[in-house]
Amino acid sequence: MKALFKLLIFLVFMVSAGYLVFQYFNPPLSEQEKIVKAWDDEFKNASRLFVGKGRFSGGTGLDMSTDIDTAVTKIKAIREEVRRKKGALTDEPAIQRVERLEAKIREFLQKNKIE
Repeated sequence: MKALFKLLIFLVFMVSAGYLVFQYFNPPLSEQEKIVKAWDDEFKNASRLFVGKGRFSGGTGLDMSTDIDTAVTKIKAIREEVRRKKGALTDEPAIQRVERLEAKIREFLQKNKIE
């Protein structure tokens, strides 16, 4: 019985310590950071679609140009939205995130010779 009680206390301690460590290394995002993260997620999805359809069309010989055009249009729309709304950001971590996102978008467009 005593060993079971010690095990229970040990488990509660470990779970508590794990939770505190998680909270320390993953602080909650501000509202502005959540907006920028949503743009980043949209960009990642569109860039994956672009790369995936490009590979699929190259491997099979099928015409996937409309899917690729859709991905390019989405990426350009994200870039424009980021440009328009960047000035409204006041939270420093959000501003840093949006600058990294702009750099990723710029690099992706240059790397793939888009526009």
